[in-house]
Amino acid sequence: MVTNLKIETQVWDDQDWALQHYPELVAKYASQWIAVYNRHVIAAGHDLAEVEEQAAIKTGQAKEKIAVLYVEAGNQIF
Repeated sequence: MVTNLKIETQVWDDQDWALQHYPELVAKYASQWIAVYNRHVIAAGHDLAEVEEQAAIKTGQAKEKIAVLYVEAGNQIF
């Protein structure tokens, strides 16, 4: 089943901003999920669902309208 998935331009812009500032984000949020909205980190933590919930509450937006990324520490062993 194929669904029509439309991702907001804001999400792409915020994701691009996060990638451009990735070294700074690694220094501050290594091994954490971050939510980025309007080019600002608005929530961070180790639990994805909690970060999404905090971001939705802070912005009043649906979680699908907020960029969420995992910030790799670079030294993780699974």
